[in-house]
Amino acid sequence: MGDEIYYKLYLTPGGVITVVCMQEFDEYDYNPLKFYKDSEGNPVQFKTEEEAAAFLNERVHPDVIDSEYLTPNNIYFKKP
Repeated sequence: MGDEIYYKLYLTPGGVITVVCMQEFDEYDYNPLKFYKDSEGNPVQFKTEEEAAAFLNERVHPDVIDSEYLTPNNIYFKKP
């Protein structure tokens, strides 16, 4: 289990949320308070980078998404 790759959303020092590729041992390199969390306070985790990026664009304003993961399908870009 410790070598399984997964993805989380992380607030960078620059103030944007990015996708980080992780394995269990990487957790120690990150401030746990900076992970994007669900309504129960648990960091959200994804199996693929694409799933993480899609989640970001469905729930986060483009001003705080790392430009590498920002898509034109972001909910804030869509017309009503």
